[in-house]
Amino acid sequence: MKLKLRPRNRQRGVAMLIVITWLALMISLVGEFTYGTSVDAAQAANARDELRAHYLARSSVSLSRLLIKIQQQYVDPIQSQLSKMLSLPAVGRTRPAPRLRPAWDSACASPTTPAR
Repeated sequence: MKLKLRPRNRQRGVAMLIVITWLALMISLVGEFTYGTSVDAAQAANARDELRAHYLARSSVSLSRLLIKIQQQYVDPIQSQLSKMLSLPAVGRTRPAPRLRPAWDSACASPTTPAR
């Protein structure tokens, strides 16, 4: 008995090559889209942080200007009046008026060292 051999079909492996090539292209496309999306997200985050830093800087400058105006309008006049009041001699007093000292002098003085 003789076996009858069929002729080999040479196109059997071509379909597999086409599928593997198609998968490689799809994987590279998906990788490129993923990378592009992550770059865009990083750019958006950097733009957001830059805008936030800009407005925080503007806000701090405005706050500093406000504090300087408040000091010029309220603190400096009161401080000058207080220094004038403390420098005038009191009528009928034999001792000079007590001098103000900064709060940190008394806080830092040790119990054995007399305060100035």
